[in-house]
Amino acid sequence: MRGSLHRLAGDRVFLEVCIAFALAWLLFGQYQISLPLYASRTMGIPYGILGIGFSINGLMVVFGQMPITRAMLGKKHTTIGAYGLIAYAVSFIGLGFAGLFQFLPIVSFLAATTVMVVGENLISIPMTTLPSNMAPPADVGFYNGAFQTVTALGTVAAGILGGAVLDGVANPLLVWILLALPAVPAIVMLASATRRIDPRANRA
Repeated sequence: MRGSLHRLAGDRVFLEVCIAFALAWLLFGQYQISLPLYASRTMGIPYGILGIGFSINGLMVVFGQMPITRAMLGKKHTTIGAYGLIAYAVSFIGLGFAGLFQFLPIVSFLAATTVMVVGENLISIPMTTLPSNMAPPADVGFYNGAFQTVTALGTVAAGILGGAVLDGVANPLLVWILLALPAVPAIVMLASATRRIDPRANRA
């Protein structure tokens, strides 16, 4: 344990990747926390349509993960993660515009949900593979545990961030701009890590 902690503490690139994906979880969490509240309160989406949106999530995870993963084979894990973050940010900004102008609320909600799930499918590729690829052979389990621990902090913080923004900001567009902001440092950190990760470990 002591040796593994020492190696982990000295692995700055891996820690940077962990923090980047913890920031990604600040976006992921809004799907379950902020999106249903916002869609209902601001966009006037009926509960039945909310259920359809969550059903899209399940269907796209079951039937969409495999083709999306195949399409990403050969690309860098960090690049795939950035693609997923961009998809989330785009869907968030779209929700903000739709709420601000009350533009086709149901269509906008379902479209944004679909783009979010594409982002989720993309980001799940590096999140389930990259930690093991970056770990020393003797510390694969330890690295994965550390990765899950750090990224779980993002899950907890997502509720705090979403609640604070929804309660404190009235402008719908500004709400989703603020909730999308963690994507920016996450993408920057992934781009920085790309140059220092072993190319073989970073290849899907």
